[in-house]
Amino acid sequence: MSVIDIIRNKDIREYIPELVRFSDNTYRCCCPIHHGTNNTSFAVFPNNRFHCFSCGESGDIINYVMLKDNLNFYEAVDKLADEYGIDTRTDETYKKQIGIAEQNQARINYYLQSTDKVMDYLTQKRGLSPEVIEKYQIGYCEKYKAITIPMYNLYNQPVALLYRFFDQKPKYKNSKNNELFTKGEFLFNMPNAQKMLRKTKRLYLVEGAFDCMSAYQQGEACVAYCGISLGKGHMPLIKQLIERVEGATIILGFDNDGKAITKIPRTRELFNTYLPNVEVRVALIGELKDA
Repeated sequence: MSVIDIIRNKDIREYIPELVRFSDNTYRCCCPIHHGTNNTSFAVFPNNRFHCFSCGESGDIINYVMLKDNLNFYEAVDKLADEYGIDTRTDETYKKQIGIAEQNQARINYYLQSTDKVMDYLTQKRGLSPEVIEKYQIGYCEKYKAITIPMYNLYNQPVALLYRFFDQKPKYKNSKNNELFTKGEFLFNMPNAQKMLRKTKRLYLVEGAFDCMSAYQQGEACVAYCGISLGKGHMPLIKQLIERVEGATIILGFDNDGKAITKIPRTRELFNTYLPNVEVRVALIGELKDA
């Protein structure tokens, strides 16, 4: 078991002394993150994850320390490891993860220096505002002529990059799978979608990062899957996003390329199997139809 897994499995209830057990088998208190006044807004559930029904923050013990103490992922891990007497220096997987995140961040910073070369394309062709372009840290790689879009997980680690090429096919290519990123088990924009979903109660699932960023620009909670289809590896992530949002609806936004209709049966099967009680709709040619 890796250092990260050991820390994730630590009982968050023991880490937050203010928690009081309630009859529904949850532990609750005033939110230690946003310091709210409602003494039941912050809840820890049997799966060892927390959620605040006031500020909307959720996650595990690592997310909690990141938010409460304003730390990045590795700072939070180091703090927890120190408090629990865990030696991170002997975990080779953890060292590799640190290296991958650092390399990705270095690439992101380098590509950001050339963003101005594709600003016209991003603003005029893709309709993205300068604020959204900056928020998503979109860059440009001159070496093989590609727009670069960083991909972050729920710990805000840069786990991979998406490249959109101008002069080669396929047009889109992701980083290779690594210790932080598995293509079939990743959703782009999860951190932002998680925060917005509490207000919108609608989660859009789309096929591309550009569609996802456009939806965010319009105030919608949206995630995008990597590749040509939604798979069972994405379902736990979707469940994690919507499980504390009462009445959440999922809207599937397939590309209008003539292939969308062929994906509906498989998608319906996935949701019937893994999330049978969630309302799912499909966006086709500007209309919403039941999935």
